[in-house]
Amino acid sequence: MKHTRTMALILTLMLLFSTMVSAAATDPALTIISPASETVVCSDSLLISVKITKPETIKVSVYEEKQVKGDQLVAVDVNNLQALQAASDAMTKTTAGGTKIQFVSQEVIPSETFTAAGTLSFYTKQINNVTPGLYKVKIETVDANGRVLYTTQNLVAVKGVVSEGEKSALFETNQSGISQFLQNLLKNIFS
Repeated sequence: MKHTRTMALILTLMLLFSTMVSAAATDPALTIISPASETVVCSDSLLISVKITKPETIKVSVYEEKQVKGDQLVAVDVNNLQALQAASDAMTKTTAGGTKIQFVSQEVIPSETFTAAGTLSFYTKQINNVTPGLYKVKIETVDANGRVLYTTQNLVAVKGVVSEGEKSALFETNQSGISQFLQNLLKNIFS
């Protein structure tokens, strides 16, 4: 039950972030394959993979969204329901108590520029030693003068490496019907 509530809150947070992102124009010739938008990654690395279907230049940036607490920046605790709710409330810029919450984007890697020469190209980069928190992958399509034409963003919650106990706990809840069938199928595939 706790995992279900955590996942529901993470998905709600991602949906709130995605409504802000969807207001910006996205490049129809560009698809962020990995990480998928509004997902939870159980690893200490992020794989950035972008598909580009026409010749153009992109600028790739990866940021960690940090929460301002006092005079410090702290990672959003994706394991803590209250911290995720605070992050969700921050999208409206005010908590239920009326206090302001701020988020700051911290660059994880220096921005990289990639030029696609053909009608199908891929940009791929693996970022290792990623700590748990909320991350934003931002892809800007730029013209020859460096002017931004499109912005495409994905948000992802990184939980870090999941222990064997947490993995097995996901499959120990009682299910029925199709849920039980899918659970058993996944268990057989990944065990």
